[in-house]
Amino acid sequence: MGAFAVSQPDEVDMNQILFRPTAREC
Repeated sequence: MGAFAVSQPDEVDMNQILFRPTAREC
């Protein structure tokens, strides 16, 4: 999840997690 946050802003990260539950597991 750390790398994901660095790649995109917190706002986008939150949206990605909400829209993509699979990404959170990965």
